[in-house]
Amino acid sequence: MPTWTPQTKAVDASRLEANIIAFIRANQADALLWANGGGAAGTIKPFNFLVDNLANPSVPGLPVLMVTGKEKRTDRSSDLDRSQFDVQFEGIVLGKNADALTALTEKYAAALESMLVNIPTDTMLAGTSGQIIDNEPDTAISYGEIGLNEQESALLQVFTLRVSYTMYSSGY
Repeated sequence: MPTWTPQTKAVDASRLEANIIAFIRANQADALLWANGGGAAGTIKPFNFLVDNLANPSVPGLPVLMVTGKEKRTDRSSDLDRSQFDVQFEGIVLGKNADALTALTEKYAAALESMLVNIPTDTMLAGTSGQIIDNEPDTAISYGEIGLNEQESALLQVFTLRVSYTMYSSGY
């Protein structure tokens, strides 16, 4: 039985990340279909998460999505704590043609951004002490140069998406 009884609450960033990943897993098929212009199901594959590929190497690896960075900052200068939670995702997409690969990578980035800005507050904050979230998170997307995969049999492109959420909670 823990004996620690904190006087000031802290939002659990690991729960926030887990909630975001669970939301992406549950909604990516519909978001990818939307980003693909409603095209035929199966024409755009769902993301594989890096942790899944490491746990089960037989799972096809690409497209892959991983969390490559996160940061949480909290301002406790008033009765209402203001926390900023930033998460950086990296996606890797494979293709045979540079033009088609660029268009496909943009569809994956659009689907991911759409999911990240549409995650419901109760889903995002489940299991944390956060109480209110700003429903207009900031996002930034960058695209890397197209390169060859390790076997030099296909082209790949990396995109990075950073999202920043602002949360408010009672510090006491």
